[in-house]
Amino acid sequence: MTQLDRMNRILGWDAAWTAGGTGAWCLMEKSAGAWKVRWNRVCPTGEEVLEDLASIFKEEQPGLVAMDLPVARSVVRGYREADRATTRAFSRYGCPVHSPTPERPGEWGDRIQSVCKRYHYEVMTEVGRETPSVAEVYPHTVCLDMVRTGYRVPYKIQRASRLFPELSPALRREAISKTLNEILDAVERRGIPVPEDLRETPPLPLRHWKAREDRVDALLCAIAGIGIQEGRFLPFGSADAAIWNPDLKHLVPPRAIR
Repeated sequence: MTQLDRMNRILGWDAAWTAGGTGAWCLMEKSAGAWKVRWNRVCPTGEEVLEDLASIFKEEQPGLVAMDLPVARSVVRGYREADRATTRAFSRYGCPVHSPTPERPGEWGDRIQSVCKRYHYEVMTEVGRETPSVAEVYPHTVCLDMVRTGYRVPYKIQRASRLFPELSPALRREAISKTLNEILDAVERRGIPVPEDLRETPPLPLRHWKAREDRVDALLCAIAGIGIQEGRFLPFGSADAAIWNPDLKHLVPPRAIR
């Protein structure tokens, strides 16, 4: 596979911060000048994640891996300049970041990075790096760019009672589902067809809602990868670690939450 072929493949990964957590993958491929979703699926857990990741590297050979997981050229055990820079820039949009700790992702993150390094994927912290690379991204700031809103997009079912306290549980689910579909509409307006099953709206057990959100986040990670390649996303952080977010000058101005 040529370098150009690899650059035309991006793996978006909503990675779990622990071995037992949930996540999802999305492989995007550029063909005839347009990006399409090759597959979008829930990840396994535990050791199978590492095995499947190695298989993806060997079989699919993506040029860029855009993942929602703290990574660095050094060991990640706490708050980094990448987290400070992203929080400084995006708190006014309601999008501060979660803080890495010694346990999350901790040694689990080390093992993921070990697989990446084995297949020559290095952490990307500056514009213009040649693939193969790993770029840390943040789905909530991707949403700001996609939906063209001045505040964090409310699409997490586990936060539904806080986001919509005035609504019944059934109406909260409807509100979250509507927001998820608005995100998918925004993706399609960018010319990227989305898997139709992501638009499912029947009453679902919480674990199914979470799986759907993970797949949407993986799709957003892949779109961030496209933004990196197109120069619309920039590194926030240092030479050791960076979170790639949309260029602030292209966003809708921040607004106070209603």
